Amino acid sequence: MGAPAPAFGMDVDHWSPDVQRTYFDGLPRLETEVADLGKAAAADPGGRLPDLVLLHRRLIIRATLYRKRHACDFHGPLRPLFDEQVALTRRLAGTGQDQVPLRQALTDRCLFRIAARRYGEAYDDWAEAFAVPD
Repeated sequence: MGAPAPAFGMDVDHWSPDVQRTYFDGLPRLETEVADLGKAAAADPGGRLPDLVLLHRRLIIRATLYRKRHACDFHGPLRPLFDEQVALTRRLAGTGQDQVPLRQALTDRCLFRIAARRYGEAYDDWAEAFAVPD
């Protein structure tokens, strides 16, 4: 049998302790993978950047769930991750590739900013996300 994994859609507060431990113990490894892939993407943006965007989004999801459990002030530590995701997807869009990741990153950051009660900034992201061409 494989390692414990959270049930899709189940709130992190309802995960068993072993599932939480397994899921969050992988966070440092994921951070290292993102950093290594970031170096590779800097050398070969066209080839590695799409992979970096996807892996970085996984990091954001895991880090957000981790912070949700452990910190009252989640905005400060997570903001750089959301900002970096938008920057990465802007670079990807600049290479002429799919615009969907940019729209998704802006929407993710918009929702994060709403949760952090940064409504003006959230509106700016929302407006930009809907202005991204199809």
